[in-house]
Amino acid sequence: GKYLASQSVDKTVKIWRTSDWKEETTIKGPFEGCGETTYVLRLSWSPDGQTIVSAHALNNQGPVAKIIQRDGWNHKDDFVGHRKAVEVVKFNPRLLTKNGPISMYACCALGSRDRSLSIWLTSLKRPLVVTHDIFKQSIVDISWSLSGYELMLCSLDGTIAYIEFTPDELGRAISSDERDDYFVENYGCAAGKNGGAQKLIENPDILGLQLLLPTKTTPEAGNSGLAPFRVPDVAPLSPLTTVTASVSGTVTKGIAVASSTTQNSPVKEKQKETKTKDGRRRITPVALGVCSTTGPSPAIKEPEIESGASTTTTPSTIAIKF
Repeated sequence: GKYLASQSVDKTVKIWRTSDWKEETTIKGPFEGCGETTYVLRLSWSPDGQTIVSAHALNNQGPVAKIIQRDGWNHKDDFVGHRKAVEVVKFNPRLLTKNGPISMYACCALGSRDRSLSIWLTSLKRPLVVTHDIFKQSIVDISWSLSGYELMLCSLDGTIAYIEFTPDELGRAISSDERDDYFVENYGCAAGKNGGAQKLIENPDILGLQLLLPTKTTPEAGNSGLAPFRVPDVAPLSPLTTVTASVSGTVTKGIAVASSTTQNSPVKEKQKETKTKDGRRRITPVALGVCSTTGPSPAIKEPEIESGASTTTTPSTIAIKF
């Protein structure tokens, strides 16, 4: 969760840091000669987070899917073979293994405007399988199942295809424990553990406050070689605490809500009720003023209304007869 990658029709791939949501780098070279012929541009990260495969790139004027390495954002390699632009790339969420010189590898599916699908293993130099003319129009999206053996893809012609693989074809999907051991051995920390995962901050006010506060570096994060996560030095709020903020104030924790209390609010008095000589009841309402959350309630002057039937010494404001 440290980086976010995006690809656009402006012929660039941009990498963003999730720690401060600023641009890390922009990659232009492989996409400069690309025409605006694709409906979608779907790049994909590898399961270990070390590689991005982009859609719609060129190599010697031929359509390729460009391989971008996280180490320095180098992009010397690519997947070649489609006759038209690659529109969608999707990595298998599971790492795979087979008996061979490479113990762990990833699987990647490419969909193109030439209506063909290619499946690549990072342990092989050629595609594992290529299927042609699955649809009548371009492939626009691909999705793997969590098991890593089922694949679904859809096309602009309104149809969906389902493909099922076996462990003999793709390899054995490793377990989460095996994956964590592999990450610790190769990258120093497991996925989402030991400070390896960044916490995404979506509120811009919280992000701005975090950048102004001192940082705390955990021992695990310091030993992993990753950039330390900035921890705001702010005491957590209790569940019963109400956060009060003015309209022009700055949110510092949680969601700002207006206080329900009112300063210098008038004391609620019971309505006065009297009876006239003919037995009718007369109720004298009490003005409560206007509620406000930013200051004392404005005083309300009660107009005096003549009432000859009242038996009280206090002049009434409104006469209500029943």
